Amino acid sequence: MAVPRQSLDSDEIVSEIRIAAPCERIFQALVDPQQVVQWWGQAGIYRCTKFESDLRVGGAWRSIGVDGTGREFEITGEYLEVDPPRLLSSTWLATWTGKVETKIRWELEPTKKGTLVRIRHSGFAAHPEIAQAYRGWPRMLGWLQSLLERGETVEQRPSMSAQSNSAGEQKPVVGFWGVRYQVADVSRSVVFYTERLGFKLDQQNLPAFAQVSIGNLKLILSGPGASGSRPMPDGRKQGPGGWNRMLLQVQDLPAHIDAMKKAGLHFRNEMEVGPGGKQIQLEDPDGNPIELFEPARR
Repeated sequence: MAVPRQSLDSDEIVSEIRIAAPCERIFQALVDPQQVVQWWGQAGIYRCTKFESDLRVGGAWRSIGVDGTGREFEITGEYLEVDPPRLLSSTWLATWTGKVETKIRWELEPTKKGTLVRIRHSGFAAHPEIAQAYRGWPRMLGWLQSLLERGETVEQRPSMSAQSNSAGEQKPVVGFWGVRYQVADVSRSVVFYTERLGFKLDQQNLPAFAQVSIGNLKLILSGPGASGSRPMPDGRKQGPGGWNRMLLQVQDLPAHIDAMKKAGLHFRNEMEVGPGGKQIQLEDPDGNPIELFEPARR
């Protein structure tokens, strides 16, 4: 079975897969309401329960479904290009991203053994914070492939049940994503974390947003224009600082403290030593705390 691939830039997510079926068959699976509900979804994640399609340029389409916790969602759009069986594009407006409208474009290319299916989802340059919500296209392509190559439907797939507590109630948290820091200047913060602390730059859309990472930790840097920095409904404004902080493990903490002080970096306190190890609080350029921690040897 061919494995889905995905790439992304600041504006567009592109995913593709090879399916052993002709373009005509795949195109119908994308627009036929009876077929869409057969492949789009998996129990415990989300699933489409109703699909409507007025297949013409300017025509509307709508997908209604439920997520893994049973909450309803809706996706609507208007067809922009309809060229069976090679091309289909439309707008995309989903309930979980509010009023942000993006675009999707299906491209079907015939191959010797079937079809190369490519989905382009664009419009993230102005709203980079929602791109994380659309990393699931490879999984969707896998569902489409399973229906067309093996006849597997949503009902036949094993359930990806949401986590439950001892009372059998579903938990809303499915895993750790990362940490968000409010910053005044995203570019300055990217330089600090990548050049001073060794983080890797994952993506950025300046001046609003950037994501850096180290190991399994993703750090989202939200500038004044990012959606993650908008004021609360009661008027309170989000800002940098505070005392909650991430901990970064280091070796030979005293030596690093000396080197950082010589480089002009600012610490909130002096190094503390306790049963668990040594620690000190470093501040990034906006005053967000970072604890450098050297565990005690056991």
